[in-house]
Amino acid sequence: MSNGPTHADYETGLRAGLASVRVRIREMDTSGGEYDPATKSVLLDPFNASLLDGLIHELLHHVHYHRLAAWGVGEEPVTEALEDSIVRYINRSKTRRRWWRRAFAAKLAEGAE
Repeated sequence: MSNGPTHADYETGLRAGLASVRVRIREMDTSGGEYDPATKSVLLDPFNASLLDGLIHELLHHVHYHRLAAWGVGEEPVTEALEDSIVRYINRSKTRRRWWRRAFAAKLAEGAE
């Protein structure tokens, strides 16, 4: 067994990370999402990716920015694998899904002000 982080550990970190970014919906031609470390902002395009998948993916870039950057060209495949695993974990619980739905709606409302 691994002594590394659990799904719950990752989710806790991502929840905390959500509090420190700005999230906006924007049409993008090539991507479902984008994270800008300079402005700590996440852009999502729900046409290209589900909102939950895109949000988790970009939050992984935000929360684990320096660790993931060390992977070089492997950064995206590693992030995608973690995203898939964490999204499945979230979707296995109505309580977790509800938390993310509400937190996402609140974060969008923040950006609209």
